[in-house]
Amino acid sequence: MAAVRVPAFATSHAPVLVAEVVAALAPAMALAHSASRVASVVDCTVGGGGHAAALLRACALATRVVGVDADAQAVATAAAAHRALVEEGRLVLQHGEYTAALRQLRAEGATVDGVLADLGVSSFQLDAGERGFSHAMLVVSAGS
Repeated sequence: MAAVRVPAFATSHAPVLVAEVVAALAPAMALAHSASRVASVVDCTVGGGGHAAALLRACALATRVVGVDADAQAVATAAAAHRALVEEGRLVLQHGEYTAALRQLRAEGATVDGVLADLGVSSFQLDAGERGFSHAMLVVSAGS
């Protein structure tokens, strides 16, 4: 895997409601494990991978998260930040739409045990004006 520069905006990002996400998905993971199969979760908006990594740390080794994001730089950031999980095959990252990941899993015959979709505005987009939106104030002179 090629070295990826982790943007400064991504290193300060902290995912919210991590404990709640893990608690909400843990019963489905346990059910899959009790059936002696790998539990699979699709993270439809993986971003920096914080929720996915927390879920994988909290659950048994027989769990994998397929993390998808439409933002290629977010996918690269997640890959760099969670390299060990990617190398173990527990975190599979894809650039694109989450529907493609769901179709791929279905084609593989995999059961999707949980879906996480952190819907809303991406802080990666807000924190760096050159990436899309920005909350930086516009300065307009009184003479214009």
